[in-house]
Amino acid sequence: MRKVVDNILNNNQIKQLILFAQNDLKDHVTNHAGHVVPRRYTNEQWKYVFTRYDQNEFVDIAESINIAFPDYDIVSVRTMHYSKGSSIGMHIDSSEEKEGLSDHGLIIMLSNPNDFTGGDLIMSKELMDLKMGSGVLYSYVGEPHAVTPVKEGTRWIASVRMLRK
Repeated sequence: MRKVVDNILNNNQIKQLILFAQNDLKDHVTNHAGHVVPRRYTNEQWKYVFTRYDQNEFVDIAESINIAFPDYDIVSVRTMHYSKGSSIGMHIDSSEEKEGLSDHGLIIMLSNPNDFTGGDLIMSKELMDLKMGSGVLYSYVGEPHAVTPVKEGTRWIASVRMLRK
């Protein structure tokens, strides 16, 4: 199951998420499951930077996501920053206890696709063409996905873990 939705977040919300991730943030954050976890880390294999958010940091963004997907609860919100050479290999997401129980993922494009080359989102061998502010909701079951290496520029996404109500 996969669903693409346009205009989940507006330009101001996108700027807010990216600027927040670029700031000097505290080292740890309490996630939606109530666990204290590292705020940010760099994946050494794929070279992307992952930033977690506290559930109270962006209430308006959560409201926009809830309006677009009323049949789901938000479990966690993270951003992923891909610079030149960054990617992520083909994988299938799964629920993680430390993140809270989830069964769906939502990828929201935060970058203007004209601001980077490469960095293509591939889901089950299909190229996903997302506009800035648009996203794709997918089930963890049978939905392998990857991001090809970024050749130029930077790519930002919001990665949201969700649970069907």
